[in-house]
Amino acid sequence: MTVDELARRAAGGDEDAFAQLVGLHEKKVYGLALRMCGNPEDAADAAQEAFLAAWKGLPRFRGEAGFSTWLYRLTANAAIDCLRREKKRRGELSIEGGELPLSLPDAGPSPQEAAEEGELQFTDYGISGIPVFQISHIAAYALKNQKDVKVVVDFFPDQEEKTFAYMNRLRFGAHKDMSLENYFTGTLNKKINMVLIKQAGLKPQTKAADAGWEKIWKLAQNSRAFVIHIENVNPLENAQVCAGGVAFDEVTLQMESRLVKGLYFAGEILDVDGKCGGYNLQWAWSSGYIAGRNAAGSSTREIAEGKIYA
Repeated sequence: MTVDELARRAAGGDEDAFAQLVGLHEKKVYGLALRMCGNPEDAADAAQEAFLAAWKGLPRFRGEAGFSTWLYRLTANAAIDCLRREKKRRGELSIEGGELPLSLPDAGPSPQEAAEEGELQFTDYGISGIPVFQISHIAAYALKNQKDVKVVVDFFPDQEEKTFAYMNRLRFGAHKDMSLENYFTGTLNKKINMVLIKQAGLKPQTKAADAGWEKIWKLAQNSRAFVIHIENVNPLENAQVCAGGVAFDEVTLQMESRLVKGLYFAGEILDVDGKCGGYNLQWAWSSGYIAGRNAAGSSTREIAEGKIYA
């Protein structure tokens, strides 16, 4: 069936015909919108508006220029409207002599929860990667206090909810005759998809159409809230840095103990642990330098004053 034939059927209210039109044009429509808008989120919004405008306008479509040409014109118009809204939004945020603040300072995570973004690694023992390193001390303390610890993974952190829903709806309309194993190809790693399918109570060979949109959408939503229960942390030999130690309020700025004169501390022996990125190494070097200089200075003064400890 040709595009024009599908367009005539869709104009008569045939949703399946329109879904086929979406499947045939979604890549080019999104690509055109992306070139005009400049970012994926606005491009997805413009593409959605173009398809909605096409669905609503099909009964009045004369077919003089061909459906594809007409759809691309709708896409260009939607992208232009998107750019106008963005320009207006930026104008409303600016004031004479500067710009309005867009957000309040982040107070940081509470001891019970934290959020990190980055590359997550699945290993034979669990999960790893920089985001895991960043929050592992929170999990370790919580496990020590016998708390229920879990990590909730969003595999699509850069997609807004509206964009995510729209892209999934387009996929279902275009590929619902595929088995679930093939339907989700290209979205996530196959092993992760198989876990999500199993958790949804479905079988890989089931067709997406037979599963139905509600179950497909719930499965997709689970990929944005994939729960991993944490039972333990790796042993000390696998650690990047140690948490705990001498309380920082028990030492002076010279790294000397407030409780025992002449006793100096540096590095991880103090209750200081930073994020990944060289911060812990820098702390070790800086605190060691301060402690060493002050300890040496203290000893020199004591020798001069005849206060030599036995």
